[in-house]
Amino acid sequence: MSETESHPLKHWLDSIADTSPNAPAIYIENEEIDYLSLKNQVDALVTTLTQAGIKSGNHLALITDSARIIALIAYAAPHMGITFLPLDPRMPTSWLNTVLSQANIDHVLCDNDISNQWESNVNVITIGQLLLQQFSLVAMNAEPATSIYTPLMLATSGSTDIPKVVLLSPENISASVQTTNAHLNLQANDIWLNCLPLFHIAGLMILYRSIACGATVILHEKFSVEKILADMHEHAITHISLVPTMLSKLLDQAVDSPLPGALKAVLIGGAPLDPELAQRAIQKGWPLYMTYGMTETTSQIASTPLNLSDLDTNNPIPIKLYENIEVQIRDEQGQAGADIGHIALRGPQVMVGYAKAEGLGLDSEGWLLTNDIGTVDIDRNLTVLGRADDVIISGGEKILPAQVEAIMMSCPGVDEIVIAGQSDKVWGNIIMAIYSGTFSESQLEQWSEQELKNSWKPRVFKRMEKLPRLTNGKLDRKVLKTTQ
Repeated sequence: MSETESHPLKHWLDSIADTSPNAPAIYIENEEIDYLSLKNQVDALVTTLTQAGIKSGNHLALITDSARIIALIAYAAPHMGITFLPLDPRMPTSWLNTVLSQANIDHVLCDNDISNQWESNVNVITIGQLLLQQFSLVAMNAEPATSIYTPLMLATSGSTDIPKVVLLSPENISASVQTTNAHLNLQANDIWLNCLPLFHIAGLMILYRSIACGATVILHEKFSVEKILADMHEHAITHISLVPTMLSKLLDQAVDSPLPGALKAVLIGGAPLDPELAQRAIQKGWPLYMTYGMTETTSQIASTPLNLSDLDTNNPIPIKLYENIEVQIRDEQGQAGADIGHIALRGPQVMVGYAKAEGLGLDSEGWLLTNDIGTVDIDRNLTVLGRADDVIISGGEKILPAQVEAIMMSCPGVDEIVIAGQSDKVWGNIIMAIYSGTFSESQLEQWSEQELKNSWKPRVFKRMEKLPRLTNGKLDRKVLKTTQ
């Protein structure tokens, strides 16, 4: 039996459609699609893609704003033995060229014919063509193009650099789904409201988690506070994934609204969570789970349900690693055992590698050396202190921005803040605080003088109406670093 025939991704949908055909699979745009209807739509899409010349072993990129189409192709790809790469339609053209080249794409399926915007020599099919034009049937190639079948490729967020293309195997996806579902107790009658972009790992994995156990997904095309709150009260939502800024907006809007009783888990990830925001949500009854993960680890590999007693307003929140994930803290020479250092990870959720070379990105023993700096205690609670390329060296001292940010977020006049370094002839770098909030720059400077130790005090303050973000909700640190 070949790998593409045996992996569980191919059978999750078929199994639920057989045992619970009338159970709701997806709600989108006020339409309910049950599991049997979803299977029929996926089967029809497989036939249509095959007729368009897309074969087993091919690499298909999808560029669309349609969450419905992304979801259907995410389900169809394992059935066809193709590798699927959903891309952000707003990705800069220069990045798009790099990503298409890295991923060795054979076909691009997109909303409109925008082939003149990239350099790669690929077959372009518009979604209109796919739906309206007749294609001659092409025999499917039985052998995948790569030695390890990877049904999913995803571009990293690009928050600090040009995105890399991550290869994820059936085993990566299955391990992530089974472990996360067990930790979150996701069951057949649960409903997960998905308002995250499906071209990022956090949003896409919700689709796979749900079909693995027969849960329902309410799929939103974009983040809308009003629509989310309406669906939370109309449907018995049990799970929702958010980034901190989404949570803040929902709390602001729902200040007088009772929390729906069905809600079991509100997953928070993608950025540090302000302990005061967490306190505010928990006091209103929101069941918060702090999570940690990345594209390279097939979404989350750690989660912790939060209680008021867990929160320290002056320190980042520690997160419990899943039992099948190994961790090392490495020093600057790459040696394990450091108290604070680079976080290295190994386990079944960790990627095959980056595109262009299987295993690239992992060391010879299968460890992923992340760009995150952190600590881990004896109980496997991981505390992420920031990214290595965010570390500021000022006057010979290393300063971790996350530690300064955690304290400055307790300032009553600050809504969001990023600590960055600004080049200085004397100190090498000086600390710059970029923030949004009600405090003026002089007020925040005065507060910092009183509350921060001398080496952590910002010397430059920059107030913005709002901080720039990527489509996945993360702060765009690449833009923020150029702010002067």
